[in-house]
Amino acid sequence: KASDLENVYGPLIGKLGYKKVKWATANKPNSKNGEVYLTALLQKPVSK
Repeated sequence: KASDLENVYGPLIGKLGYKKVKWATANKPNSKNGEVYLTALLQKPVSK
């Protein structure tokens, strides 16, 4: 589900230091299991 992606992958991406620039989810057509597509544009963490 789209809400699961946000709740699971959102914090994980944040812990790795990436910034979410754009985050979009959409339902897969003909999906019987509630599968979704995830498209994410991330900003790379600043190197020190």
